[in-house]
Amino acid sequence: MDGLDFGKVDLNSIEGEMIEVNVEDSDGKIENPTIIEEAKKIKAEANELSPEEGQVEKEDNLIEIEDIENSPQGQESNVHSGRTVSPSDSNIIAFAKALSEQGVLSDLPEDFDGTTEGLIKLVQNSVNNGVEAYKNDLPPVIKDLVSNYEKDVPLKDLINTKSREIQYSTITEEAIEDNVDLQKALIAEDLKNRGYSEEKINKRIELFESNEVLANEAKDAQAALINVEKYHQEQLKKKTEENKELAAKKNEENLSNIKTNIGKLKEIIPGIHLNDNSKENIYKSMTSVVETDNNGRPMNAVMKTRQSDPLKFETTLHYLHSLGVFDGDWSKIRNVSKSNAMKELTEKLNSNTSTITPGRGVRQSQLSESIMSGLKVFNKD
Repeated sequence: MDGLDFGKVDLNSIEGEMIEVNVEDSDGKIENPTIIEEAKKIKAEANELSPEEGQVEKEDNLIEIEDIENSPQGQESNVHSGRTVSPSDSNIIAFAKALSEQGVLSDLPEDFDGTTEGLIKLVQNSVNNGVEAYKNDLPPVIKDLVSNYEKDVPLKDLINTKSREIQYSTITEEAIEDNVDLQKALIAEDLKNRGYSEEKINKRIELFESNEVLANEAKDAQAALINVEKYHQEQLKKKTEENKELAAKKNEENLSNIKTNIGKLKEIIPGIHLNDNSKENIYKSMTSVVETDNNGRPMNAVMKTRQSDPLKFETTLHYLHSLGVFDGDWSKIRNVSKSNAMKELTEKLNSNTSTITPGRGVRQSQLSESIMSGLKVFNKD
């Protein structure tokens, strides 16, 4: 290496002595720093420090660390978050920076916290901004279609009326003046929209032609036809908003009716009382959206269960229906449940020999039969 001369040092022959290392700097001067002696001196001074001095030194070190964190490098690692950045956060920050450099994301905001949620929000905002920028670059007609489609205006009807508006708007004044058939067609379409019969339409066209005002009437008809299509579009938008309001109102009414009906229930299964908590759980199950289907329609918990295994769901439903459950008849299910409970009780009594008093001569089976007979007194069925 140019400019450096470490000299010849026999490390094995020197023990506990000062090691001289010749270092030639860029100016050609030779310095002999006493590395070991200096290290011993620093160590000795450190050992002689009082507790207060040591504390001061520690605090000084803390200040130095804070200064490093406040440096440009430290600020960059924290991304202005004002908090400690974990290794996982650092990876997210690095990934976000890479996306920003590639133009996938815009410049990282100062309040970016380096979390997964923060990155997802940035991506969503970037996508939304990109969509809006794309829509703004579209021709006005297409932009209007997209905007109204997003508001749930029927696309088919909107395209039909919009295409007619474009068709009428692109007809030039010169084209109307030079084409008699076009003049008659425009006038006929306008009169048809006004409710004229075909016979009256023909008579008025003949009158306009004989008075040599056919071209002027055609121009007026063109303007009227354009305005009619614009009116149709406004009506579509208005109707869509009205339908949304009606649907929202209807939904509120349905939810209110569901809550009222559930609130009136005393029991669903005879003998099992419904408390307020059970009623609230039923209401939430019926009205809460837990998922959407492939067509984007909302589903509650039962609808999701049905979709996961339609055959099993329908089979169970039809079985319960065949038992009369939906007619309020739970007797078959109750009888089966009661029979199983009695059978289980009998088996437990027959197997519990510890209930027999020694020397009394009472057989376990006789005891079971006696208890079962006693229980029949309480059997109201």
